[in-house]
Amino acid sequence: MPVNLSKARFGDTKPTRALDLIFVQPDNAMSKRLDKNGKPSYCPDVFVNPESPMAQGQVTLNLRDAKDDQGRHDNGIWFTSDQMDAMIEAAGDNKTRVKKQDGTEYATAYAVKANVMLKVDPAAEKRAKAEAVASGTEFDPDKVAEKYWQPNPKTFAASSLPVGTDPRGRMIAVVKATAEAAAKDAKDATRAASAKDAKGAEPELS
Repeated sequence: MPVNLSKARFGDTKPTRALDLIFVQPDNAMSKRLDKNGKPSYCPDVFVNPESPMAQGQVTLNLRDAKDDQGRHDNGIWFTSDQMDAMIEAAGDNKTRVKKQDGTEYATAYAVKANVMLKVDPAAEKRAKAEAVASGTEFDPDKVAEKYWQPNPKTFAASSLPVGTDPRGRMIAVVKATAEAAAKDAKDATRAASAKDAKGAEPELS
């Protein structure tokens, strides 16, 4: 499941307000898939900035959290060349190089703000269409459970949150993983405590 952007987290606002996001685009990772203008498309990982209040308590910060046909994680979201150019322009100098554990730089991370829209996950939609064809039934997009949050390129704007290292000098990927792990541990602890309380409340058999 992608990041939880329920109405409860947004208060009385709709979950289409601007979010502080991080785009991670690997070097030389343009796709052979072309947009309508014949330009390369891009598929960066996009997630809520770990420094954002919206990141608090989130088990995953990814806007898309899916699996491909081989069962591998697929968190990328497709954008055209022009949309990526708009994102990069909005980020300005709020960007940083991303390194692997061995120190090798392999991608650039950009911090921007954008509205997001809930959409049917393309991988799940492809599978559902294939299943409909195989079974001879009509495809119904409303029955596809997997969804993701698509940033609206028309709303790209500068973010006030930094994309570089945090006050402890940690890279953005480490901050993201640490925040997600802490949220998961807290959620597991709450679930375990609830189960223990429920067990303790069971009446004794005479």
